[in-house]
Amino acid sequence: MLNIAILSLSCYINYVSCLSLTSPAIIEEVVGRSVTITYVTDFGDVSFTFEIYYNNSQIAGGGKGVFSKTPSTPFGNRLRTSSSLQSQKKYSLHIDDLKYNDTGSFFAQIKSFDLNLKANSTTKLIIYGGPSIISNLSSSYASDNETNFEVSIVLQGHPKPQVTWEFAGNKNVRVETFDENKRKYKYILTIPMITREMNGKVLSYKAVGYNDNEVVGSTKLNVTYSPTFCGAAVKEGIEFAEVASAMFTTHVCGNPMPAVSMEFGGQSVVTVLHAEKDKYQYSVNLTPYLIPSRCGNVLTVTAKNNKGERTSRIVLKYKLSPIPINSTMRKVGSCIDTNWSAPNTGDCDVSYKVDYLDGNNVTIYSKVFHNKELQASSCDENVVSNTISVRVTAVSNDTKVEPGDGDGKTSGKTVAVIVGIVVAVVVVIIIVVAFAVYHYKRNSEKDSEKQSTGSGRRPLNEETPFPRRSDADGYAIADDLIENNVERKNNTEGISLAQLDDGTYDQLEVMNDNPYIKNG
Repeated sequence: MLNIAILSLSCYINYVSCLSLTSPAIIEEVVGRSVTITYVTDFGDVSFTFEIYYNNSQIAGGGKGVFSKTPSTPFGNRLRTSSSLQSQKKYSLHIDDLKYNDTGSFFAQIKSFDLNLKANSTTKLIIYGGPSIISNLSSSYASDNETNFEVSIVLQGHPKPQVTWEFAGNKNVRVETFDENKRKYKYILTIPMITREMNGKVLSYKAVGYNDNEVVGSTKLNVTYSPTFCGAAVKEGIEFAEVASAMFTTHVCGNPMPAVSMEFGGQSVVTVLHAEKDKYQYSVNLTPYLIPSRCGNVLTVTAKNNKGERTSRIVLKYKLSPIPINSTMRKVGSCIDTNWSAPNTGDCDVSYKVDYLDGNNVTIYSKVFHNKELQASSCDENVVSNTISVRVTAVSNDTKVEPGDGDGKTSGKTVAVIVGIVVAVVVVIIIVVAFAVYHYKRNSEKDSEKQSTGSGRRPLNEETPFPRRSDADGYAIADDLIENNVERKNNTEGISLAQLDDGTYDQLEVMNDNPYIKNG
């Protein structure tokens, strides 16, 4: 503790008498403890008054032989007074169970009206302590995608506690003064964005205050969000190869825990729950529910909590066991006609196997028909003559067939159409390629002829001098004659062409002196 004595002197020269008052300048104490503030004076046996003020409000006073507290003080019953009236008079204040807001200034003054003397002294009381928790972390509820979510605590202490936060996410700490007079401070942790992945994450703090005292606190973040179907991707339809082992499993996430119900074909389905944190696995054995009339129906899964509701619809298809069908058979002319009614197989397609039986119930012939027909006809002479009865069985339509296809495989007509299309495409390609090759060869021959002399042929009469006309004129006429492979007369007496074995012309004889023709 820091104690500095303050001496206040006031002397009256005529009587050579002094009035003094002393007290500690500063007293430091810890919250919760007690403190005593003593004022000392050596004033003589004259009348005087003594008053003590706390933050400008009087809390105690007296005179030469009396000293007591005032009826009402901020300290209540925690304040007591005492005095010692020896040669050195002492007046004391006793304050118990110190509070942070007891910090303040205590001002004492003594006066003598007879001698016109007075003295005073001031003591500053400072309360240290903490940190102590006024408002701690509680289970913090937040919503998914909530922005600027705040978590706060209120601590008390002097000096002001220093707080550090720990949280698995983005954080931004802000401090607000809650009640500075009582040394209360509010600390706020702001989380910019809440995500469902933060659910269950631990949020903690540590506060360090007076004399390196520490307090800590922690909580788990409770992020609430509406149900979702999580885990593996939710399918729109499921096909079961075997009804006897038809198990369905789905995962639902949500906080608080969603209530999940399932319904299939108008009947509630009993589920088995396996929970892990905020992810819940629901499994159900569907075998008792997969009767033929429900095939292709929708399994509805509904998950609901106070944040919302989510529904998933899955179409269930499954392979049906063979179902005997009542049928009627009659012979019409040289054919056997068979008719039957479709069984109730829900929204699942089935095919029908029609067996033609002899007198020993041995199958003579079988055919598979799609369910749209619901009738069959056979005009085979051997089948008609030996058939005594017909048996119709509904089977799962794993492979869609055309009416009348015997083996339940791809329709023969369909195959023929596909083959025809392929052949036609191949023929068209061959024609296009042949046409392109033909034009390519033809253009190549023309280009080779142009690279030789004029028209691609040697001069018809190398010894005959050419007229002054251009060679192009003469070769043009020769080309024309050769191309048409005829003999022409154009103001000439005659033109003869000698054709070689390879189809070209070796010589052109000009029978007159027409220079235009001769140039050819």
